[in-house]
Amino acid sequence: MDTYGTSPGLLEIEYFDEAGTGLGPTLEFYANVSKEFSKSRVHMWRDNKKFNYATSKFESDDDSDTDSAQPYVDNQYGLFPRPLTPLTPYYEKIIHGFSVLGKFVARSLLDSRIIDFNFNPLFFQLSSELQNGIPLSTRRSALIERLKLVDPALANSLIHLSKYESKYPGLTPEERERVEVDGCKLSDLSLNFVLPGYPEVRIKTNGENVDITHENLSDYIDTVIDFTIGTGIKAQIDSFLEGFSKVFPFLSMTVFSSSEIVRLLGNEEEDWSYETLLNAVHADHGYSSESPSIQNLLTIMSEFDKKERRMFLQFLTGSPKLPIGGFKSLQPDLTVVLKRPEDDLQSDDYLPSVMTCANYLKLPSYSSIEVMREKLRKAMNEGANAFLLS
Repeated sequence: MDTYGTSPGLLEIEYFDEAGTGLGPTLEFYANVSKEFSKSRVHMWRDNKKFNYATSKFESDDDSDTDSAQPYVDNQYGLFPRPLTPLTPYYEKIIHGFSVLGKFVARSLLDSRIIDFNFNPLFFQLSSELQNGIPLSTRRSALIERLKLVDPALANSLIHLSKYESKYPGLTPEERERVEVDGCKLSDLSLNFVLPGYPEVRIKTNGENVDITHENLSDYIDTVIDFTIGTGIKAQIDSFLEGFSKVFPFLSMTVFSSSEIVRLLGNEEEDWSYETLLNAVHADHGYSSESPSIQNLLTIMSEFDKKERRMFLQFLTGSPKLPIGGFKSLQPDLTVVLKRPEDDLQSDDYLPSVMTCANYLKLPSYSSIEVMREKLRKAMNEGANAFLLS
């Protein structure tokens, strides 16, 4: 991306010592890089990994949760930048990662490549506001509503702490110390100036030794909000925008809403109903839409779960996602042709094979739908990320 990301020509990817060139390997490259950026070990996104200063490594809350067991950030609210300060371990490397990500995303849009991210819409809303010079709101209620989009549990915790503040007006310092919310005093919570979930992010000098009291509670709430969706992520967003705009101006993206951008970058809902597939799949060279094998294939595809859909598309096209518009937007169309047996072999002796650059599936006429389902699953597992079945 640093060398070719701003090239005016169309980028295509070829792998050394592997067969296959053109669209298939290129889509596979964009899919694989998307997955690499989504890994926990790049430390770019909010997750449950904390930095252990004793070992100089990030560790999970769960000791059994290793990179090999759970390599990807699994955040139900989507990918959102992990808060940082210049003193955070690997700060410069992480910031550069956002610059490369910006170039990668922009390049995928420029070349109409499918990428596979689940971004939090607020990431692009904040990016658009920064690009247009719109200042971050200073109203706490508005900021907490935004925080709910990223971390509802943290937002609710801060709302709970705000209840103590609401009882302070007119009270003496001694009376404030005795204020209770839901039968609990503020001192009972044992809070200090550490960012919840991210102790490696120093939001205050020696913050782990600064207790939260009625005197600094307001400062604590505002600081946590700021580090989560303000100061703590501004450098990451700036770097992303800088990288993106080296390919083409991010200002061009402001015609889309943040949720529309998220859909463009891999979070579109896909329609795999039998009726949709019947209208989208083209049968040829030995098959027609009435062929039992084609009808069995459409039945199997319509019954795929989310993981199987991704595996099938990865095997067929090189990308685990459909373009915006679904199957009807695949270029070329998904075409299924008959794979004929040779040398006294039977159809059941073969696996399906593909031409990824043409979205072309060569399917034997199997003896039953059960055999077809088994052969497809085997091909999807063994034929992905390579050209063994091309």
